[in-house]
Amino acid sequence: MQGVVLTSTPLRRAFGVARTAAILVLVGLFTVAAGYLAGESGLYRLRPDGPSTHPVTVAMAALLCAGLLLSTPVRKVNGAARILFLCAAGLAFARLCQMAFFDQAGSVGTS
Repeated sequence: MQGVVLTSTPLRRAFGVARTAAILVLVGLFTVAAGYLAGESGLYRLRPDGPSTHPVTVAMAALLCAGLLLSTPVRKVNGAARILFLCAAGLAFARLCQMAFFDQAGSVGTS
C-alpha cells in the first residue's frame, strides 16, 4: 500500500486544523497523565464522584495524535505513523475486550 498524498489546498487546510487539534488534545492528555502520576484525581475526573478517564484511553489518544503529527500532507503516510495507528487500534480492541469480558460493572456509569 503506497499511501495517499494530499495535494489540494482545502485538504491541506483541513490537515492543519487536525494537527492543531492533535496538539491541543496532547496537552489535555499530558494533564490527565500527570493527574494519574501525581495521584490527583481532580485532573482525570470531571466530578469528584464521577467517571474517570481510563489510562488505556489516554494511551490510545496519545498514539493517534502522535501518528497524526508524524504524517504530513506533502508526503505519503510513513511507516511510523502506521505503526502508531495500529498500536492505538490494538489498545482499543484490548480495552473493548476488557470491558466485555472482565469488568464487574454490568453497565456504563455504575461503580
